[in-house]
Amino acid sequence: MPGPVSLHHVAIVTTKFDESLEFYRDVIGLRLVHQWKGGDRRLCLLAVGEAHIELIEKLTPPDGAGQAAEPPIAHLTFRVDDVDTSTETARAYGCEITTEPKDVLLGDAPARISFFVGPNGETLEFFSSKVV
Repeated sequence: MPGPVSLHHVAIVTTKFDESLEFYRDVIGLRLVHQWKGGDRRLCLLAVGEAHIELIEKLTPPDGAGQAAEPPIAHLTFRVDDVDTSTETARAYGCEITTEPKDVLLGDAPARISFFVGPNGETLEFFSSKVV
């Protein structure tokens, strides 16, 4: 299998979306390239050269008091030429595939994705899109 083309994005879960967007855009100097809502989440991509930081805010608070908070780094995403082939390679290695390859819309931008668990329990994503 050919390796990833590039690191596409690192996803950060935040409860302070506007403040985080302002920080990464105005303080760090990243460029906002895409913003959208999906389900109960508000999201955006900020460019870091060829890679991105994705900010994710859940609009619906979690149910139940004392529920564990999500870690701030949600997942690591690799841009690949072929999500399906890359996913099969990860499966053959023994990785648990948590989201089978599927087509999604990031707002109005089409993409193909899959998610799987890395050897240390980390959540990883294969991603392909001609738009973002």
